[in-house]
Amino acid sequence: FKFCTGNLYEDGKLNFLTVTQLLNEALMTLRDEHCQCNLKELHRIEDVVTSYSNALQELNTKSLRRKQQHCEPKCQSISRKQEIWESKWKTFLGQCPFNLILKDDLVSSAHFI
Repeated sequence: FKFCTGNLYEDGKLNFLTVTQLLNEALMTLRDEHCQCNLKELHRIEDVVTSYSNALQELNTKSLRRKQQHCEPKCQSISRKQEIWESKWKTFLGQCPFNLILKDDLVSSAHFI
């Protein structure tokens, strides 16, 4: 302990000033060691959080890529199939089957009036 200035005993008696200085130095040393341990633990936790954050971002990117690869083509495919279906019915019936259904509903409801 570099700040301690005196003997523990003077004239056969305990020197309380020196004892107090020694205790203060010991407490400061413990405090510094404890702070260093907390700082190391904090850095470790920050590293873990950073790695988890990076992993989450990578998973979100992969998920978005998969959605774009699989969902959008299916939606486009369904839309295209619907257009083809409607075109075939228009060619066969001369109009879209939904229009026929609506027309029948309108005629049926007119009879009830």
